[in-house]
Amino acid sequence: MIKLFILELKDDDPISLAYEIRAIMHDIESTGVKMDVPLIAFVKALYPTYSNYFEIIQASDRIKEISIDSLVEKIVERENMFGKNKITAQSVEQVMCLG
Repeated sequence: MIKLFILELKDDDPISLAYEIRAIMHDIESTGVKMDVPLIAFVKALYPTYSNYFEIIQASDRIKEISIDSLVEKIVERENMFGKNKITAQSVEQVMCLG
């Protein structure tokens, strides 16, 4: 899915872009991963800040298990572990209610 987030229109050729998207979608569908629009929007907003984390998830084949709720939980754990932000349980519940 990461490939979808970094796509750009090249040489003012929308047809080439459409073929590239179709190829990526075929690859995604062949893995059995369901497309989750809220998850895609969330990841796109976080990319490239969390690109290394997403690449690790994708490489470890855990991408099939990811939902927006589980991703929020993992990010909260990661942020709290590295001391970047102090995220409370209440803020996580608010985000999950929005999802």
